[in-house]
Amino acid sequence: KLDRQALNALRFVSSTRLRRKMEDKFMACFKAGDCSLALKDIGPWAAVQCGFVQTATRELEDLSTDVDAGVLLALRRCRSTECREAVEEVLRKRLGNQMLEIYRRQAATC
Repeated sequence: KLDRQALNALRFVSSTRLRRKMEDKFMACFKAGDCSLALKDIGPWAAVQCGFVQTATRELEDLSTDVDAGVLLALRRCRSTECREAVEEVLRKRLGNQMLEIYRRQAATC
């Protein structure tokens, strides 16, 4: 069952192979409409990691959205080049180069 708890567990899977298998199953559920969750209910990290460019950038441009190391970890894990580039551009504009690098270092220890 795809629920908030299952999707949040994805954040803690360090094995790339296992994480990608889980992501693929979650994406199939989203695409099939078998999921009652909205990405905004989960957090911006999910939109970033899943490669939803428009949702991720819209969320992160909103100054009320928290940016944390989890977002940068999701950015590193994201398989979509387009999403990674767009999100990095938004974060660079929002945080500046110095803060972005601080968050990157924090994400590297997650």
